[in-house]
Amino acid sequence: MNLVIGFSVSFFSIFLLCLLGAFINSRKNSNSYDAEESKKIIIKIVVWSVVMSIVYGLLIAFCRWFFVVGVYGPTPFFGWIIVGAVISIIILELITEEAMSYLPAILVIVVLLLWSAAVELFSSDAFNYESKVSLAGKIEIIHNSQSSIEPADVAHLCLVSESMARVSANNALNKIELDNGIVVGSRYEIGSPTKQYVNGQLWWIFPLEFNSYFKWKENPYVPGYLRVSAENPKADAQAVQVNKLGLPIKMKYLNSAYFGNQAERYLRENGSMDEILDDFTFEVDDNWDPYYTVSVLKRTLGYSGYRVKEVLILNIQNGNISVTDPSGVPNWVDRVIPLDIINTNLSAWGEYGNAPSWWYTFFNSDRSQKLTDGWWLVYNRTGHCEWFSGWTSTNGNDYSITGFTLTDARSGKTKFVKTSGITEDKAKETAKSLWSNFSDYETTECAIYNIYGTLTYVIPMEYKGQFKGVSLVSLSNYAINSKGNTLEEALSLYRASMYNASDDKLAPNGGGIKTISLTGTIEQVGLPLQRGTQQIFCFKLKNVDKVFEVSYNVDQPDVPFMKENKVVEITFFDSKEKVITLSSFHIKGFDLSDENPNQARYLKNRIEVNKEIKRIN
Repeated sequence: MNLVIGFSVSFFSIFLLCLLGAFINSRKNSNSYDAEESKKIIIKIVVWSVVMSIVYGLLIAFCRWFFVVGVYGPTPFFGWIIVGAVISIIILELITEEAMSYLPAILVIVVLLLWSAAVELFSSDAFNYESKVSLAGKIEIIHNSQSSIEPADVAHLCLVSESMARVSANNALNKIELDNGIVVGSRYEIGSPTKQYVNGQLWWIFPLEFNSYFKWKENPYVPGYLRVSAENPKADAQAVQVNKLGLPIKMKYLNSAYFGNQAERYLRENGSMDEILDDFTFEVDDNWDPYYTVSVLKRTLGYSGYRVKEVLILNIQNGNISVTDPSGVPNWVDRVIPLDIINTNLSAWGEYGNAPSWWYTFFNSDRSQKLTDGWWLVYNRTGHCEWFSGWTSTNGNDYSITGFTLTDARSGKTKFVKTSGITEDKAKETAKSLWSNFSDYETTECAIYNIYGTLTYVIPMEYKGQFKGVSLVSLSNYAINSKGNTLEEALSLYRASMYNASDDKLAPNGGGIKTISLTGTIEQVGLPLQRGTQQIFCFKLKNVDKVFEVSYNVDQPDVPFMKENKVVEITFFDSKEKVITLSSFHIKGFDLSDENPNQARYLKNRIEVNKEIKRIN
């Protein structure tokens, strides 16, 4: 097939154009040459065009095979035809030295360029902005973000970035067992990972790839892959060489393999020669068997307007290929819509979705918004993979968001959550400032979770690929933040940060957790703890199966005086956890007077201020 295509292109672009040029040359100079010389020129042109057509045809066939090129688009073979036409011009120039002889080749080049320009023009935003907006599909707009949306499943916080996971995978490479004393690293290398939700947990799945052609030639099978927990930074990476059913894993069709074993070439030679193949994703099923999931695209607007028309699922062990509709993929497949398509379609929706016309956005951008930098892969409570990104205005100096989108990576359905707050970049700046004494610490993942009723950026911190802690930054108020060497420590301090800023500006759009007031008798008092700059006191109430913790500050001066059998009045958020951080604490009967008139005036003023904040919210 490659040879047929190669020789067809070379015949049209070189041989045929050279013959037309020879005919024009003979007609143009019929009176200048004798018949014998004219015959020699034609023979020369034919010989050279045949030779160059064969060489060029073989070159095209080799390039198509080696680079696994498909045939698609409004102008297939565009570049090859133009190069062939240029070759025919060179042949005619060297033999005839007659400019008119290569007029057909010039016409072919001009026509192709004009056609390409026309396709580009008539598929541009100016003519198709409404069609490009519609590519994103019907977008669900959600307003009450604080209480009605779970941006990501808080039971599965992603605390391990790709760079952290890669360090763990590299350290565990020699867990792969090979025969005959072969060292794994000398034969294989770690490939690009996929974050995937498998059997109730988030994992980074790392394929092993062949180091070189010679390593592949020695043994064309890869005996497993590596997996790293995306939730637990302390967990060891694992080598997976046997599936859940106890069968050994032997991967054959990889993109790092060669000849017929190369995955893309294998797919093209088995029914997908003329398809646009995109987003080769290494995924595993519920039995931990590895596959490539590949999106087959179609263009709907000239060179653009991509849609997924079907999905190929390649069993990279036995070569079985399943072709399915995007809506019919198995449950274990996480990703169907490539991220670059999601990004392109949503960018068009943000730019033109509220605009009355393309011309309006050309001169004005006040109805447009744009995606913030970065996409983050999160999972909802049903285990569905979603792409998260924030949105902001087109003003380059704006650090606030207009909302964020969650796009299902399987169906492409998008929810736009309207909210106000800070962008991911501002959250990262805040997170890094919390670790200012460790200037080499870097932020990694930056996804939003609904924590304690507040939309919160959860940002793991790393140093040279090692987990060092986690920062929490409120989306609505970056002054509410915390850091911790562990998630538990960061959550505890985050609760304290919320309580210390306890007025309604915590939750501009409502939401939040129920506040409980309780009066009880202290049963036991624990030893004081030092947590950062705060001194924490813990105690337990009679007949309440929770441990309460409270920090000492000037607003709660009676905290250090707690002891068994004292009756206390406390308030706290009903977070359902076994350790509860209090928002207020008071020993009954332990009353102090504050005769500072400025303080009394301040407290009175705060009542009115809070009323106004409530009204605005």
